[in-house]
Amino acid sequence: MLNRPFKGLPPYRHEQLPGERYIRLVKLDVVSPNGDIHCSITAFPLDKCPAFLALSYTWGSAVEGDPGTEETRQLLCSGTRLNGTPNLIDALTVFQKLHHRSFFWIDAICINQLDDAERSAQVSMMDIIYSQAATVLVWLGMPDPLLKSYLWMLNDLQDLVTTYNKRYGESALSRQDIKSAHFLRGLGVPDDVDFLKICKEYAQFCTNRRWFKRAWVIQEVALATNIKVFCGENALDWQKMESLSRLMITSTWSARLNELGVHNAGREVQSMAMARPFCQLERARKGGGLIFMRERFQKFFGKITQEEEWFGTLLYILAGARPMKCFDQRDIVFSSIGVANYILPQAMAPPLHADYGKSKAKVYLDLATMAISRGPRLYLLSMVEDRVNRKTEDLPSWAPDYAVAMTTNRLLDRGMGVYDATNARDSQRHGWKVDGSTLVVHGCILDTITFVGPPLDDYLAVLKFLLHMNEAYIPTHQTREEALWRTMVGDISGPVRSRIHPAESFLGIGFREWIVLKLVEVIFRDRNTETTSANELGFLYEFVPSDGTNTTAQLRDHIQR
Repeated sequence: MLNRPFKGLPPYRHEQLPGERYIRLVKLDVVSPNGDIHCSITAFPLDKCPAFLALSYTWGSAVEGDPGTEETRQLLCSGTRLNGTPNLIDALTVFQKLHHRSFFWIDAICINQLDDAERSAQVSMMDIIYSQAATVLVWLGMPDPLLKSYLWMLNDLQDLVTTYNKRYGESALSRQDIKSAHFLRGLGVPDDVDFLKICKEYAQFCTNRRWFKRAWVIQEVALATNIKVFCGENALDWQKMESLSRLMITSTWSARLNELGVHNAGREVQSMAMARPFCQLERARKGGGLIFMRERFQKFFGKITQEEEWFGTLLYILAGARPMKCFDQRDIVFSSIGVANYILPQAMAPPLHADYGKSKAKVYLDLATMAISRGPRLYLLSMVEDRVNRKTEDLPSWAPDYAVAMTTNRLLDRGMGVYDATNARDSQRHGWKVDGSTLVVHGCILDTITFVGPPLDDYLAVLKFLLHMNEAYIPTHQTREEALWRTMVGDISGPVRSRIHPAESFLGIGFREWIVLKLVEVIFRDRNTETTSANELGFLYEFVPSDGTNTTAQLRDHIQR
């Protein structure tokens, strides 16, 4: 839809940039009495730019399901009309008031989106552009009623938590029931505040705002020197946004709210916050970005080269980007490359660049080939998702499909060094190679699988299967029962940040109690219908402990009868 005053004006045409290291900047001049925005566009050498602001926003609507996403509006640019989405025009209307006559870098305007060569070259410089910007302005869109709850969580709740932690210690929060009126009063939540309702609205606000799910924002935020966040004219504190996300996860409130039907609380800026420390350390000291991950990789792989560290870090950043969304699914990779290139060692030439001349499958395969050949051992293979979830055609099974999110944990995150049957620290890079699109891996036969058991969620079938095994599991000299429960938990216990391997033995007691509960379900499910078979109860009897307690004694008597 054309703005009425712009009818008859010719459309804006991007002139060719004077050189490879040039960028365009938009200068907001005036807003006319009827609200039209006037601007001009000028090309500058990247290393001689005036101070500018970089915009981080969503191309379409700011809110999921918002009608009119594809509606086009215009700016007046040096006697021509320049297209923009309503969300972009809303942002510029607000920022023109706050930053009158400032220069802006806005990807949709400053890059000729119809020229793949220019687009590839400009995207490859976005790490420099966003790190060089005086400020990155984050635009969440215009406000709605849910914003009030998000602001309460951002400001009021965190102030209450700070006071509470000083009094009781930071670990106390994770032990509290967030539904408890007694706890909420102790926290200082006013009686007239419906805390669970506010939590729900906060989570809904973040879910609705498409900026939180956009892949490019990881790079834009991670590389920023200064960040200012706006929802309409409301300024939000980025540090508080990070700390709120961290609070919801470390206090376990996110998991508890999930049980109450409030999903994804605390996940809104997790991917951005994960990547930002690399860049902050790199800015403080050249090479600091790789040091952030060095200890983590060396614990698993032993001593590795800087090149291997860099590829490992790129894959780590990509793992955080995979749940994010983008119009072009190649951008999941290109946006992550931008962050990784910022921490590139000085002696290492950039191995990967954005190239919109390649298909999505080709981009994914080229990355996989390079990462498996030059990255840390076979780390890439722990990034491959379940085959039933893959969407990208013509992609070999060993190459991760970055168009879909992972539904399983990477082995590197399950416990460094735990899953290391091959002693990867001592292995040399001669056991695998890529031949075309085929990964060739040399190995040896250790044993033969003779039987595959049932899915672990079919507990009756699993227990029946277990009774057909030898009572002692020969490889580890454990009982068959212990071998089963250790397999079910990956032989790991403890919180994510302090994994314990082998798993603590008290989990075995919990496993026995779980069996008893399942037995109770079987008995009382069928007590009136008498459909429980003697065989079913008979094999369950084998797992009921003869510990002398009334409960287990009654269960054993019931089975025998």
